[in-house]
Amino acid sequence: GGGDTEQWANTAARAAEVLKKVTEMKARVAAIQQLRTKAQSQGTPIDPSWDSEERGLAVQIETLQKELDQYSRPVQVEVIVPEGVNAGDPLMVAYKGRTWTVVVPDGVKSGQKLAVMVAEPIE
Repeated sequence: GGGDTEQWANTAARAAEVLKKVTEMKARVAAIQQLRTKAQSQGTPIDPSWDSEERGLAVQIETLQKELDQYSRPVQVEVIVPEGVNAGDPLMVAYKGRTWTVVVPDGVKSGQKLAVMVAEPIE
């Protein structure tokens, strides 16, 4: 059936769209957390809107993640953090011809192995 391929393409497109949103939201959450940490270390006041934005994003991420789970299954991919890439930096992860951007977690240095979860389409 030719319909299956089209159906899969639509599903894959939707999953990619949702994954992109989730990735962007997670990056924003990481940015807020960095701003907060920086503010705390410098003794500057923390913007109260950061907390509400972060909470709002967390709810949206959870909702989108549930939708994403219907389209794909999580796969763990191991990558070596390249030279010059540090905690908090974006890192491109390629798997089966697709690319994801992840934020390097705290405590991870270049040269270390990092286990990354990516979404593999359910066929």
